[in-house]
Amino acid sequence: MTPWPSSRTLVLAAAIALFVACCLLPIGYLLTIPLTSMNVASSALWLDARQQGLLRNTALLGVG
Repeated sequence: MTPWPSSRTLVLAAAIALFVACCLLPIGYLLTIPLTSMNVASSALWLDARQQGLLRNTALLGVG
């Protein structure tokens, strides 16, 4: 029979899952949306000031 994981393992797994959900998924979303759409007008999202600001804020929160 395998022993239950320690509480430290569970806390570390929860912290990693929270980091991925809050920091990496938004960045991945912002970077992949212009690539996956077939519309030429959506490629202008790379130059959109709002999108750049969102990406900058997300990166700063991830570093923090």
